[in-house]
Amino acid sequence: MKNKFIIYSVLVGVLSVGFLAFAEDGENNPSPLVSSKPSTRVEVREQKDQLRQNVKSVKDDDDNDGILDKNDKQPFDHDNDGQNDDVDQDDDNDGILDKNDKQPFDHDNDGQNDDVDQDDDNENSSTNIKAEAENAREQLKNTAQAVREDLKKRKEEFDNMVKTKKAELENEIKTKREELKTNLKKIKDDRKKQTVEKVDQQIDELNAKMVKHFSSVLDKLEEMLVRISERADKASSEKGLDVSLVRSAIDKAKIAIASARSAIEVQTGKTYAIKVTTEKTLKAEVGKARQALGADLAKVRDVVKAAQSSVKDAAVALAQLHGKNKVSPSPSVSPSVSPSPTAVE
Repeated sequence: MKNKFIIYSVLVGVLSVGFLAFAEDGENNPSPLVSSKPSTRVEVREQKDQLRQNVKSVKDDDDNDGILDKNDKQPFDHDNDGQNDDVDQDDDNDGILDKNDKQPFDHDNDGQNDDVDQDDDNENSSTNIKAEAENAREQLKNTAQAVREDLKKRKEEFDNMVKTKKAELENEIKTKREELKTNLKKIKDDRKKQTVEKVDQQIDELNAKMVKHFSSVLDKLEEMLVRISERADKASSEKGLDVSLVRSAIDKAKIAIASARSAIEVQTGKTYAIKVTTEKTLKAEVGKARQALGADLAKVRDVVKAAQSSVKDAAVALAQLHGKNKVSPSPSVSPSVSPSPTAVE
């Protein structure tokens, strides 16, 4: 740093000597244009000229502009304004003339002259850069942790809600089955009675199983979305990539997942009663209950598939960010085996 200031002194030495000679001449021949008291600029030049005496050698490119002095039209132009320092009235090119500038040699405009500035080019030391990178990683880690904690909290709230719904539904199902047993007394065929009761039980079990499956799918989709978000944050922070499209896709996926959660919540509290009138219409009534369940589950499946598609869009946006088109497979919305209630003959 001090060596750099010494080099600057050499570069402006010619001006310093000439200006001092002129000032000394002015003392012997007073002129209204030249004050007998040296100006601030002259004092600075004197200091630089004194330091120049201690310099034994200078480098071949004094102003660090990439052009060797022997080929440089302005070899002592440290602020790259087209003027050598010996004629430049604003050495640090900050728009303030040296005579009015408190820091006339502040080339990085950080409020410190180069002779005391620990970072003359204001680009930070490698230590600072490393510290900033570490801080950025720590912030990403904290953000990711906060997101996961929020996800865990929302999942617990959803699970508690489902448990409450199930508890309420158990009483409703118990009442429904007692009523069904009473209504089936008018049916003479005992085998049909048993079959209807079995189908009624299977309908409730199937609904519970599918609700659990859909909930599991959403859990996996949310976990995938968290990973996508973390990678997008990393790409933005460490590589400076534009992740606006990824974030937009993530926001849409969050809305789709929330919609699917709401649909599952509603479906959790449903049960399907089989209407019993006559033995002749019993089969048709059982079919209606099964169809109602199937239609409702199809609606839930569709909103879960929409959530799955939205998460996939976010994954594709992230992959395209890195120039890739392949994405990880998402969890299947349909269970491997879909049990169906026993039919009534």
